[in-house]
Amino acid sequence: GKSVDTYQNLTLKTMSTLQWVDMHCPEAQFILKADDDIWVNLQNLLNFTRSVQLAQNVIYGHLATNAKVIRNNSSKYHVSNATYAPNQYPTFCRGPAYLFSRDVTRRLLDTAPGVPFIGLEDVYFTALVAEAAGVKRIHVKEMSADRPQELKTCTMAGAFAIHNLSISEKYD
Repeated sequence: GKSVDTYQNLTLKTMSTLQWVDMHCPEAQFILKADDDIWVNLQNLLNFTRSVQLAQNVIYGHLATNAKVIRNNSSKYHVSNATYAPNQYPTFCRGPAYLFSRDVTRRLLDTAPGVPFIGLEDVYFTALVAEAAGVKRIHVKEMSADRPQELKTCTMAGAFAIHNLSISEKYD
């Protein structure tokens, strides 16, 4: 039969990515996980990684704190009470883009099998699994990934990543 891709598959795709990185990228100092509608300012990102080059056991991103679990069945972010009982998530990095030190890959992979699966990839890896693995999460405002009102050089100059851009907008 036909297989259908779903939003919940992002968690599985990210797990596969972590496994691939663990196997094929032993020299990498940092790993950037970014959605396909993200524009990345590589110069700003490289400058940041140089400033924290010795960092370990950390995920950098736009932190979401006190986020409520969505119980509405019609939402793509729905998580049932049976899947995750608390009404609030631990602090996590919002999913469009986050950066982690290379050592975190193995910590997440080793810890994930003991953490009940949920289909929200950012919450699963950067909150539930990261917390269980003792990985720090650090807020970096330049990784907010929010789309500015106007796509102008001056509004984008300081950002590391900007979310929700079309292919032509990224090219421009």
